Amino acid sequence: MTGLIQDLRYALRQLRKSPGFTAVAVITLALGIGANTAIFSLVNGILLVSLPYSRPAELVSVTGTDQATYPKGAFVAMREQVRTMDVAAYAEGHEFNLTRFGEPVRLTGTAVSAELFTVLGVPPEMGRTFHSGEDAAGEDNYVILSHALWEQRFGRDPAIVGRSIELEGVSREVVGVMPVDFHFPSERTELWVPLHSDPRNPATYWAGDYMPVIGRLRPGSTMPQAAAEIRLFQSHVGALFPWRMPASWNADVSVVALQNGMVADVRVRLLLLLGAVALVLMIACANVANLTLSRAAAREKEMGIRSALGAGRRRIA
Repeated sequence: MTGLIQDLRYALRQLRKSPGFTAVAVITLALGIGANTAIFSLVNGILLVSLPYSRPAELVSVTGTDQATYPKGAFVAMREQVRTMDVAAYAEGHEFNLTRFGEPVRLTGTAVSAELFTVLGVPPEMGRTFHSGEDAAGEDNYVILSHALWEQRFGRDPAIVGRSIELEGVSREVVGVMPVDFHFPSERTELWVPLHSDPRNPATYWAGDYMPVIGRLRPGSTMPQAAAEIRLFQSHVGALFPWRMPASWNADVSVVALQNGMVADVRVRLLLLLGAVALVLMIACANVANLTLSRAAAREKEMGIRSALGAGRRRIA
């Protein structure tokens, strides 16, 4: 420890004597380490950390080379016929005017199947989530609020659960408020409403929102079994449409882990970016090493004196 303290004091004196070298070395290493820390934090949050849902290993995404999507009619058929997993669908990006509750405001919401919250395994902070069947026409006048919307627009009023609010001129009963850290499918979502599944309207039932589908494997089911069942379902679902569907529609559909499915579009890019900034750090270290070696050549006389005084090679190094 005595030798280590002496070396540290000597190193600090040398750095003070060469402020230009010190500044260049510190800035170079700081840029390399800072870039790596920032990108790794991003990769860690997106690719490595488990999803914030109950038993995330059981969650799957129905996908293919491109994102597999299904209209309401096809999803309802899937929900009735698939046995290896419980499925749910969602349509993001719907906008709603909230009126008759203070100043009118435009909100962004997601239409979801009644089973979505059960599939994800996330309970509400207050109230309840949607019950099975509450996404059918005539049974869907409900809404669930995000924690941020409940806090900012409704002043954290617990009595809002059970009351009705008007969205797009439709009165909907608030049945629940989700936890502060729940943001599915993205942080843009401020509320959730049930899908309006009405087979009497073919235009919206078979040609409305084409939605991503997620699921939770049932006990005893495996990913390969679920993938095989979805491919079997895809082989005959086209016959349910009122018109002929192209053969290429969801032709390579399969089932993957939900986390992989959610980041499939950015996974390769993030890993390439992480590799690039790691290379930048290596270059930064090489540059600082070269600077240090050039300074070491100027210390040849010092090293000779140290050697003459009995310092070994290891100590000099």
